[in-house]
Order: sequence, then structure tokens, then C-alpha cells
Amino acid sequence: MEELNPSLYGILNSVENQKLNLVLFDLDHTLIKPKEDRVFSKDSNDWEWCFDNVPSKLKEKYSGKNNFICIISNQKSLKKKESQWKEFQEKIEKVFNELKKEDLNVSILVSVENDYYRKPLTGMYDFLKEYLKKNKNTINKSNSFYCGDAAGRVYKNKKKDFDISDLFFSKNIGLDFFVPEVIFKNESNPEFKLPVRKYLECSTQNTPHLPNDKTCVVMIMGPPASGKSYLGKMISERSGCEILETDKIKDKTKMKKKMMEKIQNYQSVLLIGTFPKKEDRVELLKDLDKNIYTMCIYMDTSKELIEHFNYFRVESSENKIGLIPEVAYRVYNKNFQFPDNNEGFHIVSKYNPCFKFDNKKLEEQFMFYYPQK
Repeated sequence: MEELNPSLYGILNSVENQKLNLVLFDLDHTLIKPKEDRVFSKDSNDWEWCFDNVPSKLKEKYSGKNNFICIISNQKSLKKKESQWKEFQEKIEKVFNELKKEDLNVSILVSVENDYYRKPLTGMYDFLKEYLKKNKNTINKSNSFYCGDAAGRVYKNKKKDFDISDLFFSKNIGLDFFVPEVIFKNESNPEFKLPVRKYLECSTQNTPHLPNDKTCVVMIMGPPASGKSYLGKMISERSGCEILETDKIKDKTKMKKKMMEKIQNYQSVLLIGTFPKKEDRVELLKDLDKNIYTMCIYMDTSKELIEHFNYFRVESSENKIGLIPEVAYRVYNKNFQFPDNNEGFHIVSKYNPCFKFDNKKLEEQFMFYYPQK
């Protein structure tokens, strides 16, 4: 397989000037599975078709020139071990050789990182769309679909699908979704149940009011991906405060220096960062003139909404913003001390964000279904 970018590998067939139906499949436990009901393959030979008729059914139903068959697969763990990655590529070569016996031209995209290209985020689909567009193809979405086994199903014997990521992916890319049994066993599609996301239900809260007759220093603090910059932008647009962010100014001494320069010119300042430690907050404020009005806003964002917003930032930035790892939250929680007025703040308040976007695409991406823990 070719490395398409650091997060994505694949084999993409060449096709030009066609109106294409996308025929997209997950790989593991959708098209192939390990032998003897193992969960994971032990080597490159340890695979078999999930259904005996996979090659023949693909040929019968989707071999037409207007159908573009592509496998979309998450394989994050394999790339970390060279031997496993080599075995995986050998296995794919054997699978493709079997499909070629049926004169089937199949493409594949494989995500190897936990980022924009990993389902249910849409990076692999977006990459495929751009690839086809460059070759002057168009996509007939009404005749396209995605098929996968991770659909969140619960069975009568109390077993359930290991995940719901395939159903989420299909919702996010806007294609019809089928489980493998529909394609290969002619069964009816089950009724799918998407989770109720109460953490997205909210009412707009007024942003904190700043006095017009004073120079202000406002610290917006809280966990990573809790909406600090989102709130800061709203306050800045309304009040004209200058934004200083720890994401851009890593050194605390430099941040304090810039803050002092601004307020000496009677420019109010927004300090945006996690600021979990009391000593760091005190250090930033200790040399301020007593006439400077100081406020601390703690982002009281739910854990579920933080997880959602973390993935949304990756999706909406198309990987320019990376996913914040779980270890960053453990470190933050370990160091966190709740702010109070004794640190030099005139007022300490909580803010629970209600994310709204003027941009239609951002609004749609915010409502995507992202991984759930």
C-alpha cells in the first residue's frame, strides 16, 4: 500500500470522467474475519470471508463501471509494530488477489492514527472525494452507501456489536448505511438506535459583563477543549479585549510581560489557558495596579461535551488541530485547584458553554457523531 499522508495508506484505482456510485465497506468482520472465530488475526494467512459469497456477491451487484468499490478501514494499532503492519499488508494483498479472480477492481483506504482520518471522523471519505474530483469524477450520493458491522446492535442473547463507529461514520458522511447481512445474506436492515446526546442540549448563556470604565484582566481557565477560546472570542468581539493564549505564548513570563504592556496602554486583556495551578494564577496577577479590574471565568463544561468538542476541533480543522490525549486530562485534573477571590480576582464565576456557529458547515460538523467512551 502507498503512504498517502502520515495518517493514511491505501490503494486507489484510477477512474476518470465518471458519475460514480460509491460502494464503501468496512474490512474486519464485514468482508473478512480471522479463522476459528478469533477476534484478531495471528498472521497474514489467518483470514476467511465473513460470508462465503463475498466475492461473487460483489461481482454480481457492484462490478459495473459506474460503481467505485472501496474498503475503509481503521488500523491504528497495527502500524506501531512493524511485523504486524507487514503481515497486514500481506493479508490485504492476498484478499485483493482473490477479488481479482472475479475481475473486481477494489480500492482501499487505511487509517493508522487516532485523528481526522479515523472513523467515524470523515477524513478518509473526504480524501476519497477529493481524489475522485481531481480526476473529473462526480459522486451520485443517492446510489452510494457504506456497509459495516459496528452498528451498536444488541442481540437477543445479550451480545452486542463491539462499537457503533460504522453507523456514526455513515451518518457523518451522509450515505445510506447497511450491515453486512443485508448485502450478503439478503436480510432486512435492522432498526438502528442512535444515542441520545443530552450534553448537546443547552440554552444560550449571557457572557460575563465587564465594566466599561476600567481596564480589565480576565482569565478564562478550564480543561483542554472546554470552549475557552470560543468564549474568549465572544467576549473580545463585544468588549474589544486583547486575547493572549497559552497555546500561542507558551512561556508564562512572556505572557505576563505582554499583559503588562497592554494594560499600561489601557488595553483590557483576556488570558486564555488551562491555568490549573493556583501559584501560576497568583503570579500573573500579583503586580497589577489595584485599579485594574480582574475576573476569573472557570469553564464548567461537562466531560461528555469536552470529549465531543475535542473531536469536533480535529474534524473542523481537517487535522490542523490534533486530538488532545487522555493523559493531558489526567495531568490537568491532578494539578487542578479551584480558583477563588484570594488569588487577586475581584470576581470568580463559572461558565457553561452553549456552542452555536454562524457557519453552516461548522454547525453540521458540531452535530456529527463522534467516538464515545
